[in-house]
Amino acid sequence: MTATDITNPARLQILWSRLLSIADEMAVTLTRTAFSPIVRDAHDYGCAVFDADANMVAMANDATPGLSVSSMISVRNMLKVYPPETLQPGDVLIMNDPWLATGHLLDLTIVTPVFFRTRLAAFTAAVAHHMDIGGRKTTPDSTEVYEEGLFLPVLKLFERGQPNETLFRILESNVRVPAMVIGDVHSQVAANAQGAQRICELLGECRWSDLNTLGQAVLDKAEAAMRAAIAAIPDGAYHGEMVMDGFDHDLKMVAAMTVSGDELRVDFTGTSDQIDRGINSVLSFTQGLTLVAIKMIIDPSTPINGGCIRPLTIHAPEGSLLGAKYPAPVLGRSIVGQYIQPTLLLALDEAIPGRVCAPSGGPVWSERFYGNRSDGTPFFVLQLLNGGQGARSDRDGVSALSFPGNVACIPVELFEENAPLLVERKGLIVDSGGAGQYRGGLAQEFRVRVLEEVAGDPTLSIRADRTRNPAPGIFDARSGKRARIIHNGAESLHPKRPTTIQARDVISWQLAGGGGLGDPYTREPSRVLLDVNEGFISPTAAEQEYGVRVRRAGHRYEINRVSTEALRGQSPAERPAQSRGQR
Repeated sequence: MTATDITNPARLQILWSRLLSIADEMAVTLTRTAFSPIVRDAHDYGCAVFDADANMVAMANDATPGLSVSSMISVRNMLKVYPPETLQPGDVLIMNDPWLATGHLLDLTIVTPVFFRTRLAAFTAAVAHHMDIGGRKTTPDSTEVYEEGLFLPVLKLFERGQPNETLFRILESNVRVPAMVIGDVHSQVAANAQGAQRICELLGECRWSDLNTLGQAVLDKAEAAMRAAIAAIPDGAYHGEMVMDGFDHDLKMVAAMTVSGDELRVDFTGTSDQIDRGINSVLSFTQGLTLVAIKMIIDPSTPINGGCIRPLTIHAPEGSLLGAKYPAPVLGRSIVGQYIQPTLLLALDEAIPGRVCAPSGGPVWSERFYGNRSDGTPFFVLQLLNGGQGARSDRDGVSALSFPGNVACIPVELFEENAPLLVERKGLIVDSGGAGQYRGGLAQEFRVRVLEEVAGDPTLSIRADRTRNPAPGIFDARSGKRARIIHNGAESLHPKRPTTIQARDVISWQLAGGGGLGDPYTREPSRVLLDVNEGFISPTAAEQEYGVRVRRAGHRYEINRVSTEALRGQSPAERPAQSRGQR
């Protein structure tokens, strides 16, 4: 029987889908066996399948794109230390070197070589953001990478099926929640093993010795789709800039995009230099998020694999915020990295204006509580929080959405179960989305009360952003509402420094809303009325920002059409201050 022929497009599509399903099954295995809420509930992980030449051919759909895409680089770096010809069945590799992997120490990358009938046939990779990796208490306040936890070079976690007990003991002894960390490591190994089993089944059915034939075909198809998408953008140079909160002072991200035929270059020259606090991004993480940002806007339908990056050249100056040099602190690299997508979209808004969306109220926030209960038992919980998505080119932004990532908020019940904390409110914030023809997504408030059962003064580690610089609107729209952190009624907490808290303290995280898109006065009055009745915008904002006056009609509102026509007949200079962009 001959090997399966993949020249038939339908057959190739079926087999490509098979690869994607293998990656998805790896993800299901990881999340269903994970010990920590950050993997199990927040989905902060990546799973991917590679051919025998270490090309990523498929990634899980429900994973965090930055982690999966960054593993394209991680696997190749690991194989420089352990070349393929030195690997044996039962070997499993591990590392968390930020400069060789996904950008910070909390992500453990685990790679398993897949052998089929004694021959190296493929690789599977699972990346997971772990609850703890030692060091300081997960804070961007670090000044060098040595403070940020246990640094693992490329090592063998298993060798010929036997665990590296020394490495497991070192890992267990350096983390605050060893059961969760070691449990998640085993979950990653299990996910890779599940993927390896499915790959071997596929190879046996198709009469192949490795994944290279199929891998090369899907890589070429993805590359062709990406080149066609780039070629549809008018040739030229495009420029985008974004101001970020930074740590103690504003920082700048600059992106110059050059489109020439079917190739695209992104140059981040002009971006602020790296700083001595843990918000820097290494080049591999920058490259991964750049690919994701461009792919999602110009070619969203083709699955991501290693072929997508072939037409791209991505440069960030060494020593910049997006090309940090060792040993820069990098723990909070997503705070800067998640500005890549809106900066690139601002560069593209002139080239493809009907397809971009406004900047979102991200990056994702991470809040961690460390302390002891009155009975002496320790607690350690975290919550991930999302602001509003920016308005899209043809519809409103989604409220409280991680964008462009896939991470989710941990359910309140699980958060409260594991710590003496009470969530008093988790809900949307009225008037937080930027006004526009299409409104920015609303932000959320997450308000927590510290209960009496705590002992001493627990530590709160904060990683927040957009408390100074809100998400801007585009095409004459308004910015979203800026973020705030309220501690016992005062806006006093630093958004990126740890602090001590006490029993009965109340902390309110009020995230940023997404920017709007288009002139708010062109939004249909009926849609403004719907937002008022749904509680998304107030009657005052309807009048001041949209030029729509409403009045009570029983338990709901109705449009005052005479007043609305008068308001909408005003020139831009005559409109109220709010409608001229004051925020």
